[in-house]
Amino acid sequence: MFCRLCLSEYNTCMEKTLYAEALAKLNPAQRQAVEAIDGPVMVIAGPGTGKTEVLALRIAHILEVTDTPASGVLCLTFTRSGVRAMRERLERHIGSRAHEVTISTFHSFAIEIIEKHFELLDFTRMPRLLDDREAVFIVDEILHANEWEHLRPRGNPATYFSDIKSLISLLKRERMTPADFLAEIERDIAELRDNPDNISSRGERKGELKKEVLKKIESLERTREVVRFYELYEAEKKDRGLMDYDDVLEYAVRLVEESEDVRADMRENFLYVLVDEHQDSSGVQNSFLRAVWQDTDKPNIFVVGDDRQLIYGFGGASLSYFEDFKTLFGRAELITLVENYRSTAPILTLADELLASELTTEKLRSNTDESYELYLSEYSYPRDEVIAAAMHFKRLIESGTPANHCALLVPKNRHVRGALSILRDQGVPVSSGTITSLFEARDVDAFRRVLAVVADPNNSTALANTLLDRTSGIPVIEAHTYLRPHKNYDLTLADLVQVGSDA
Repeated sequence: MFCRLCLSEYNTCMEKTLYAEALAKLNPAQRQAVEAIDGPVMVIAGPGTGKTEVLALRIAHILEVTDTPASGVLCLTFTRSGVRAMRERLERHIGSRAHEVTISTFHSFAIEIIEKHFELLDFTRMPRLLDDREAVFIVDEILHANEWEHLRPRGNPATYFSDIKSLISLLKRERMTPADFLAEIERDIAELRDNPDNISSRGERKGELKKEVLKKIESLERTREVVRFYELYEAEKKDRGLMDYDDVLEYAVRLVEESEDVRADMRENFLYVLVDEHQDSSGVQNSFLRAVWQDTDKPNIFVVGDDRQLIYGFGGASLSYFEDFKTLFGRAELITLVENYRSTAPILTLADELLASELTTEKLRSNTDESYELYLSEYSYPRDEVIAAAMHFKRLIESGTPANHCALLVPKNRHVRGALSILRDQGVPVSSGTITSLFEARDVDAFRRVLAVVADPNNSTALANTLLDRTSGIPVIEAHTYLRPHKNYDLTLADLVQVGSDA
């Protein structure tokens, strides 16, 4: 029987053995990335090249060869699933110490900073995160309490709701204040008016601005109303002690930019920083890294990403932020991972031809000798793609391939039902491979909201949410119209009963 001390030594020995074995399996480029722990390091990691393993082993290597405590390492990623995957991978290499390493999404980490220093942002208490439903009410109140020429058409006041929210979200991710945005609008208008190429040189409009240019100017002038809305929206949230999803990163950046104590706290606590999927970083996320560590001589910041996998462009991500890292903190050590452990050579060759990297000329190489026949076809409509796949499957099945050896992958879950219908119509035996959580089903989610009211009839927020639920059968606009007078969801069952009685 092991004593506790012996068991601890045994576990430590096993962890070091597993770490050494994993290190020995790395290819030269991966090993270089793991062992290059000093100063800024930038890794271009193509798909399937083992970047998660590299990140985990790099953390393990830092703890192995330096006296840095596990709590002195910060690893930032973009999704909760990424956090879980990294934590599990790291636990294989260093055991329970993996839970001492700070592995977090950018937003979760930013919220922790705000919780510690919210007074510096002129809040008397920690601002509450605004959910989408509450945001709808605030936007609706602003639109109704003010006069608008363009943002609130009489026929449908909610016409531009989504567009306004999306635009404001994008502006905040790029750290553009209402004043900044207005200045950009005025600059664009001036450039259009002052450009000689925009003046008609013949016809009735000779010497005047061309019609298409006037339309652009009119559009920009209408956008000035968005600036006013943006200002009112920000003020309303601040007055109510609220922050939306995009405020989280902005507030964190403001704290490290404006407070030397907060910056010093960050530098003292985190000696090594790793950022996953850096190609998806937005302007505000990069501002955070810059504000804390740019004045540090050769900070130990490690970023990994791939320009071919940029997927958050709609959220403000830009390849330039990833590319600029090469010189942002001094000249970074550049490492490229190209050995792919996931795909065959024909797939990688085709991938390189369709979408080549702008940051490296090295081509992806397959780690396997397996090779399969590959086809690339082009279609005008999504339905045609599925029909072609059905015909291909029928030929395979007729030649003896088992039907359960065939698979069709579609971009989104909502495409599955349509694909299944088409395949069945073409006589292909099908089964859906999707797994839906009970608690993610729309009807179950609606039922849970009703149960929340049953459990606490005084929960006015839950009660209001049941009215906004599509299963209530109440049109969204009507629900908003009814709820508008009830500030902060101040609603009771008695109110609804009275409405029923009046009807």
